[in-house]
Amino acid sequence: INKDLIYAYESIRDDVEYITDNLPPAKDKDIFKKYMKKDIACSKSENAMRFLYLNRNRFFGMGGWMVADRYARKSVVSRIQHYSPRMKNTIAYNDAFDVPIGKDDFVFCDPPYPETNNNACYRIDDDHILKLNLDYLKKVSDSGAKFLYITKNIKEIQDAANKHKLDFEIKKWTFRKPKKDPVISEEIWISRV
Repeated sequence: INKDLIYAYESIRDDVEYITDNLPPAKDKDIFKKYMKKDIACSKSENAMRFLYLNRNRFFGMGGWMVADRYARKSVVSRIQHYSPRMKNTIAYNDAFDVPIGKDDFVFCDPPYPETNNNACYRIDDDHILKLNLDYLKKVSDSGAKFLYITKNIKEIQDAANKHKLDFEIKKWTFRKPKKDPVISEEIWISRV
């Protein structure tokens, strides 16, 4: 999925008209099923457009049709048009936690969240995920670079942000699943900008 995300960033930067002109006008289950097929050959921009559409219509990006309508095409297009010119001098890439960080870099990090059944998705146990989060938060803080780091809000992460004297904000999200009670999720957004 990271390759698709990088294509989305590059296409928002380089080919914004294609994306905004071709995003489907509304949430549509048939379009969703068509876009879910992985064997469709397409350009980088078309792949990016498909990724953005699917991302807005899947629960946590993990597959399956999401009943709640969070597609909001007009809002998505508005955000893409807002950020496109601001991304003209950026280079997006996906790399491992061990890549050096320069003080002039901007780092966006949205790693696997601790305490969220990572073994099912990534085959990594939660203790290891927590250690990765804490180690990388220290690394990005020590680098002097500007960054935005988003992860699950748990005490250990808040303690680390306070220890490194970093600003953070708690964001709450409500997820509604059909025939189930809403689930409240808290993220912590840690930044130096």
